[in-house]
Amino acid sequence: MVQIPNTLTSDEKLSVARIIDHDSTSPLINLSELVLRELHPEIFNLKSDFKSMQHYINHTLYMFDCLDSLITQENLIDNSNIVRLLDISETLSGLIKELSIEYEEDCKRFPGRLSLLYPFLYTLSKNSKHYNAKKIQLKIKKERPPKNLIYAPNSSRDFTEFVAFHLNDNGRGFVPDFDYQKALTTCPELGKKGFGLYFTGLIAKVLGARIDIHSKRGDTTVSFYHPVY
Repeated sequence: MVQIPNTLTSDEKLSVARIIDHDSTSPLINLSELVLRELHPEIFNLKSDFKSMQHYINHTLYMFDCLDSLITQENLIDNSNIVRLLDISETLSGLIKELSIEYEEDCKRFPGRLSLLYPFLYTLSKNSKHYNAKKIQLKIKKERPPKNLIYAPNSSRDFTEFVAFHLNDNGRGFVPDFDYQKALTTCPELGKKGFGLYFTGLIAKVLGARIDIHSKRGDTTVSFYHPVY
């Protein structure tokens, strides 16, 4: 077990409450509806859908676990946390499992609470849909970040190995003069958009990860470079 200091400021930790209000309301409402369907299917005239209900249960639990990690003083690191992703997404969990086996054989650690990975990938994917994306792809591979990055928080150190999470979509993308640095480091005002990138920026700061973004109409990629000890 290793400990990484939580480098978030007091204001950043306080802003996490805004994320809870912004992004957890919808899945909780959906979860309540699904529970009602399970208990009283005649009300909705629908068959119970345990798979969908489990999806919302998983999402909600992981979202709150992630937010709890962001506001605690320190974040515990343990390779056993890799297993906790296996019931979340078939694609993501399979890739994580392969990576975990590889790094376990090399006696290397994949730092951070891995429950931090799922919620921000989920949130970015959801935002892609809001930008009219019809196709969203996630690619995960060992890859060092480029020298000129959009965002490298002060908490990032001189790691030699990284796992890159590339989330690509074919939506309308960001406007040409979009200020990514500001979006990743500034909490949006109430009622404003932009929590997805801010959320990603907070997680990058906690994990010492790095971010790069390339966007044009029909082709946007958000790259999250997760360090490996």
